[in-house]
Amino acid sequence: MKSEWIFECDTAVFERIKSEANFQQVVALARAVNSLEFALSAIIADAQDHSSNASRSRINSFLFGSAILYEGLLLVERMNKEFGNNDIFEQGLHTLLKDPVARKLRSSHMGPARNSAVFHYDPEEFGEILSSASVDECQFMVGRENPARDIYFPFADTLAAELLMGRAAADEGFYEELGSVINETRKLAVRFIELSHRLIVRCLQEWGFAPRTLP
Repeated sequence: MKSEWIFECDTAVFERIKSEANFQQVVALARAVNSLEFALSAIIADAQDHSSNASRSRINSFLFGSAILYEGLLLVERMNKEFGNNDIFEQGLHTLLKDPVARKLRSSHMGPARNSAVFHYDPEEFGEILSSASVDECQFMVGRENPARDIYFPFADTLAAELLMGRAAADEGFYEELGSVINETRKLAVRFIELSHRLIVRCLQEWGFAPRTLP
């Protein structure tokens, strides 16, 4: 069994740094990483699992992960003022702002996810998608056993995916392109997490935090 450890500081260190902008930004970054880790953990690993629960987990992991990444990159932009001279930041997180794949995902997919389908639920945005939607059957809700339990609303998530992709799910190649965007977003999330870890550890060490093994 692997031992657990904790990075901690004493009262003197905490009192010294608690009002500093760079410490507050690192706290916000840690919160973004926690959220991203949770979104990634919600993915059902079994690709052969086509249950409604697996479908809900996959699409919502992607939607929430996209929105969190969008917010995380906004935070990285703000951090540049405090961390512009930090080599770990400049060679790590800051490079994501110029990465062509990250820029495309941010403008074309993560923004719509964050603004209209995750942190805000905009009926007008869904209305625009609905106005151009065409389905043979509107499968709005699925469930298992007791209708009060295990309810999933796939139609709403499909519209959210269409909003994020900017086109209808009925279009040829929609799901192949969606799969590619999901894969690229997942890779970007992993990079964001890894680069954040490097910066946070370096900052904690410089501020006077030290590791301690827990019993």
